[in-house]
This record gives sequence, structure tokens and C-alpha cells, in this order.
Amino acid sequence: MVRRICQYMGNLAFFVLMSFVLIVLLLSSQIAYAQSSLASPFTSPLENSAKDPASSRRNIVVKKAPSLKPIHKVSAEFTPSGFDVPRYLSLGAGKVNARQGPSLDHPILWQYRRKGMPLIIVAETENWRKIRDMSGDEAWIHRQGLSGRRAVITRMATPIHKRAKTDSRIKRIAEPDVILYLKACEEDGWCAVETRSGQKGWVERSHIWGADPFD
Repeated sequence: MVRRICQYMGNLAFFVLMSFVLIVLLLSSQIAYAQSSLASPFTSPLENSAKDPASSRRNIVVKKAPSLKPIHKVSAEFTPSGFDVPRYLSLGAGKVNARQGPSLDHPILWQYRRKGMPLIIVAETENWRKIRDMSGDEAWIHRQGLSGRRAVITRMATPIHKRAKTDSRIKRIAEPDVILYLKACEEDGWCAVETRSGQKGWVERSHIWGADPFD
């Protein structure tokens, strides 16, 4: 009788031990799966850019702007909009989808999330505009996502002078990657700008992107 009881207790202890081992293995696999899910390589580009805006390459500051020569020029009389191509415009909203082609049927390549960012129109249809950003990337945007207000982006720390002279008083220094509203540019390379707070002044065209002529 005692022998049977000892055998029974031994079997019970073995069963409890194996159950504990199985539970530990199951929990370990669940933890490993959860960790791998957090770093999933299948995260979409838009999800990545939401966590890290720089990963979408939409806000990179370039020291040297892409060449403007490859853009095919079309005079205003032959364009759907009645304006010359190429030309500068800016983003008219804080979130604008950039698509592979000129329709809603084309996939979204990325999403711009910076209202006022200058862009170059390189081609157009009646309702869609093919744009090039300061990184040199091109995509199609619906015309309602664009604004006719001219803007530029500083490529480097940019002094804003009171007058269009290097020895003129510096009113402030704009940091790199700052959007300024463009008023006009002179032939001598100076551009009249305005900050978002309304401060006006002059900057050298070599310090900004979005004001180079297409000639």
C-alpha cells in the first residue's frame, strides 16, 4: 500500500513538473513573438514616417539642390492650368498624399506633412501636378493640396538682413530647414522674405532653396 502511494505521488510530481515546464516554454514563445512584432519589418512607410519624420526623406536639408536642367519646359499657353512649367508652388495643407500617378487609383508613395514647403511643378494634368521636392524626389499631388503662395527653405544658418547688403544690420538668423515666405528676388542674388511671425528682411539666394531661376 505504501509502495503504491509513493508511486502515485512520484507520478503526480512528474506531471506537475512537466506542466510547469510547458507553461514556461509557452510564455517564453509569447514574449519572443511580442518583441518581434514591435520591430516588424513589414511596417508600412507611412507608419515609419509617423514615428520618425526623417525616415520618409521628406524633410532632409540638402546642401546642393538637384539640377533643374532635366525639367521639360512648357509655356503657359500649352498647359492645362495656364501657367508655365516648371514653376514653384508650396504645400497648402499639413497632410498631402504623394501618389505614383495622376489619379486616386495610383498608390500613395508617401505623405507630406509640412504646410508651406516649397515644391517645383515639373508636369501637370487638369487636376494633378507632378512635383519635385528639395530632395529631388518626384510624385503626383492633387492641385487642391497646393498653394500659390511662394515659400523657400533655408539650407543653412541664414542671416536675415534689414537691406539687400552684406553689411546691412542682421535682424535675426534663421536656422537650417526653416520655411520663409518669398516676396521677390533681385538679379544681384538677394531675396525679400518674411518669417511666419511677420518679420521681413533680405537673404542671399544661395542660402535658400525654392528661388533659383529656371533659365
